[in-house]
Amino acid sequence: MFQTFIPKIKTTLQSVTEIQEVKGYPTDKIGGYPCAIAIPTSFNNRYLTNASNLKGFSFTIFLLVEMEQLGRQQAYEVVMPELVDSVLTAFDNDWGFASILGSNRIWQVVDAGDWFVDNIDEGEVLVAELTLTINMSNDI
Repeated sequence: MFQTFIPKIKTTLQSVTEIQEVKGYPTDKIGGYPCAIAIPTSFNNRYLTNASNLKGFSFTIFLLVEMEQLGRQQAYEVVMPELVDSVLTAFDNDWGFASILGSNRIWQVVDAGDWFVDNIDEGEVLVAELTLTINMSNDI
């Protein structure tokens, strides 16, 4: 399922017009800002009923905004809030609250995490950490 979800997540992030670059792996080599980095972080599997399982796939999405040219106020008060809102809207619109993959029912939710400043080669960047959780029920 990771092979299905990773390209779908990247496609959804690429549909956000504010995002200049999307990566599916951790890197400090950024070609353009704002940037999104989406990486798989966990998987769980549990019984849902005696005939189906509930699988959970979690991804961390890091949104990066450079602050060198923008400044902190613009990055925190304008650019990052608009970017986070656009990403949330993209997942809601592109994935809906539930969909069907074969005989499996899938639903997802994006939770907001911490915002923090990080120093990379290009200077200071504002980072918003989001968690995407995808749940899938499947018959066993």
